[in-house]
Amino acid sequence: MIREYRGFQIKPHKELPMSYIVVTAGKGGKIPDVLSSHYTTPSYAKEQIDKYLDNKPPVEEKPVVEEPVKKEVVNAEERTKG
Repeated sequence: MIREYRGFQIKPHKELPMSYIVVTAGKGGKIPDVLSSHYTTPSYAKEQIDKYLDNKPPVEEKPVVEEPVKKEVVNAEERTKG
């Protein structure tokens, strides 16, 4: 049974059904080295996810910079073509 927890999935390992692994929820993403272990219970995996996320430095948001709207300029040559 797959459990989703704080952006990660905890699921049984295919080859070792008595252990659990942590994968990212959704497509893609890299599992941090700290969470790439095998866990004996889902609750232990949740503890490790909590520790990882609590110690992870906050992501700085980049300020939104609005670019000025560019006007389309028509060349005089294009206007004279018929």
